[in-house]
Amino acid sequence: MSRAQGGLGRLAGDTAVYGLADAVGKGLSLILFPIFTRIFTPREYGVMEVIGTVTLLISAVLVLGLDNATTRHYYGAENRSRGDVVLGSALAFSLTVYFGGTVPLLFASRWIAATVFGTDEYRRAMFVALCAVPFLLLVNFSLNTLRRVFRPWSFAGLSLAWLGLTISLNLLLVWRLRWGVEGTYYANLIAGTVMAGAGILCTRRHYRWAWDGRLIVSLLRYGIPLVPASLCLWGLSVMDRFFLVHYSTLTDVGLYSTANRLTSILAFGVGAFQMAWGPFAFAISDERHARTTYSRTLSYYMAAGGLAVLLLSLFAREALQVLTPPGYHRAAVAVAPLALAVLAYGAYTLVAIGVNLANRTSQVSITLAAAVVINLALNFLLIPRFGMVGAAYATAAGWAASAGFLFVASQRAYWIPYDGTLLSRMLALLLTCLGFGLIVGGDAEPSVSRVVLKGLAVIVFLVGLKMLGVVPTTVWVSLRPAREAP
Repeated sequence: MSRAQGGLGRLAGDTAVYGLADAVGKGLSLILFPIFTRIFTPREYGVMEVIGTVTLLISAVLVLGLDNATTRHYYGAENRSRGDVVLGSALAFSLTVYFGGTVPLLFASRWIAATVFGTDEYRRAMFVALCAVPFLLLVNFSLNTLRRVFRPWSFAGLSLAWLGLTISLNLLLVWRLRWGVEGTYYANLIAGTVMAGAGILCTRRHYRWAWDGRLIVSLLRYGIPLVPASLCLWGLSVMDRFFLVHYSTLTDVGLYSTANRLTSILAFGVGAFQMAWGPFAFAISDERHARTTYSRTLSYYMAAGGLAVLLLSLFAREALQVLTPPGYHRAAVAVAPLALAVLAYGAYTLVAIGVNLANRTSQVSITLAAAVVINLALNFLLIPRFGMVGAAYATAAGWAASAGFLFVASQRAYWIPYDGTLLSRMLALLLTCLGFGLIVGGDAEPSVSRVVLKGLAVIVFLVGLKMLGVVPTTVWVSLRPAREAP
């Protein structure tokens, strides 16, 4: 059996480990969700969301696309014997950029806060949040290194330790000591500082401390074209918060953040899969059956992801009733489009393998820029009239457009035999079941009859997948262990 044929098993295994770490970690982080919604008002929750949006933008710029560039060069044939040099040079350069780029922003933190909020009331929270940025990026660098060298269990351990420390500090500073919004960013700063050191210590044997100028230039040539893509990703993900601040209120931002937090349950699984997908996809790229593996993976992803979207969207109000006080329940109306956006984002990552393997990464920026234009136009049109619901649908449309545009570009750069008929039928089935479930569920309080009808929509989706033959019989047969000859 070739590496590509047998690789799906490894991909599934690594995804399970990443997923387990994410599930346990995010499950623990959900402890903060009901606590924060009882400590903070929706307006204060909105403030935290906006500050987080600013730090995400800064992080996207400081990374310089080196995360993807390092992965590509690490697996490149020309670097097979010196992967430690690739990682060591990338780390040395990243350290310089992370800290050198953050220091000037600290002096401008008052201006940044005043520009974003129209007041410098939250300048201290902004300052502390900016201080944490380089340390958080270093933790992510170490986690990416563990993925590249296929150490999923070490990745899980470091991730959970980081999350556990962050949660503990939040409980101490925010819940116990009542430090307010600033307390969350002090917790991030302390946890980031400690875990950045722990991450470097954990991955130190994979680095050869070097400064390879030619290699760094090559990394930048690959990575810098991805910076506009990172900015577009940031725009598609979080720019709508600024529109909500301008056209609506911070309370609406807080409710929108609550809907995003709920859909992060789906993002956990998608994120775990993406963590395993990148190294796996590059590692099998020279195998004879690689293209078929890429095709099957997208079909399986859409089936599993579609089921998760359906469950989360239809039972969002019930979940919010358990997790939050009544003031947050209105966030349920934004969950369905945001869940579809997460599904589209995962598909975008999968279909990007074509342009990455063809070294045409500029196509990522071009296609994402087109999607951002669509998203911005819809934000202008929908948010003033529909508030956070308009923002949610604009986000879903933007991510769907990005996945569609990149699919076309990737197929031109590196053709993969995707089953377009099957994918379109699965999508139609998902939207039909989702629409039915939302109509019968409505925006009213949950009842037994509504729950039953929504459950029926889920069953119809599962039966539809079976009828479509998403997983052919030949695949199941190939996955069965061979019987030993008598």
